[in-house]
Amino acid sequence: MLRYIQNKLILAFLYSFLQLSLLSYHNFFHLCCKKITNL
Repeated sequence: MLRYIQNKLILAFLYSFLQLSLLSYHNFFHLCCKKITNL
C-alpha cells in the first residue's frame, strides 16, 4: 500500500514538473516572439 502511494506521489510530482517546464518554455517562446515583432 505504501509503495502504491509513493508511486502516485512520484507520478504527481513528475506531472506537475512537466506542466511547469512546458509553461515556462511557452512563456520564454512568447517573449522571444514579442522581441522579434518589436524589432
